[in-house]
Amino acid sequence: MTAPRDRPTEFTRAIRAELKHRIADQGLTRKQIAQATGHTAATIHRWLDSERPLRVTSVEEICAAIGVEPRQVIADAEVRMPPPAAQPVK
Repeated sequence: MTAPRDRPTEFTRAIRAELKHRIADQGLTRKQIAQATGHTAATIHRWLDSERPLRVTSVEEICAAIGVEPRQVIADAEVRMPPPAAQPVK
């Protein structure tokens, strides 16, 4: 069984979705991102599709490769998040 800290959060999934969206919008391939970051295509695949948490440094490297600010990706990912479930009033 995977420990909770080893599972991506909804926010991590939203960041990954935003990165994939931006990569696709620019018509880039994962191979091109790999070349730009100096990592293998397998590493880029793991960063974007893994069920493990996404490291900040990975987000920064991908953002640098696609020419966007990490803070903008994070802000846009937050917009992708589903609204929080209403908590009952005590």
